[in-house]
Amino acid sequence: VHIARRTIQGEPVVGAADIAYTQDVDLQYAQQILQRLRKGMLIESVRGPCGGYRLSRAPKEITMFDVIMAAEGATLEMVGKRSKQPAAAGSDIRPCNFSLLWQDFKDYLDTYLRGCTLEDLAKAGDEGRISLSEFAAHSARTGVPHGEPQYSSN
Repeated sequence: VHIARRTIQGEPVVGAADIAYTQDVDLQYAQQILQRLRKGMLIESVRGPCGGYRLSRAPKEITMFDVIMAAEGATLEMVGKRSKQPAAAGSDIRPCNFSLLWQDFKDYLDTYLRGCTLEDLAKAGDEGRISLSEFAAHSARTGVPHGEPQYSSN
C-alpha cells in the first residue's frame, strides 16, 4: 500500500529501507515480503542510486487478493478439506459442517479482497481504514454483501 500511495503522489520508486521505516517493520522482513511480491510479478526492482521497488501495474489494477496470494499464499487454508458435494447414497462420509462454513467464509473473503485494490487502500487515508460509506460503495461495485456489523448481546 505504501508503494501505491507513493505512486499516486508521483514518486513511484520506493526503497526497502523507506518501506521498513514507514511501516515500522524490520528491514529484513520488509525485504522478504518485497521479494515475494516481486516473484508474484506485482512489483519490479529498480537498480541504481535512486533504486528501489515500483508497482508492475497501476494501483487500481492490483487487488489485495493478488497481494496476499503473492506474499502469503491462499487465504484461510484448512487442513483436511472435505468435499462440498453430497455423499453418495449409502455412504457414511458426510461433509463437515464447519468445513463448509469455513469454505463459504473463505469464498466471501476472497471475493472481497478481489474487489479491493491498492488504489482503494492508498486513498483510504492515513489510518488505512475504509469508512462504512466507502465499504458500502465498494460492496456495490464488487457484489460483496454489506451492512452494519451485527453485535451479539451475549
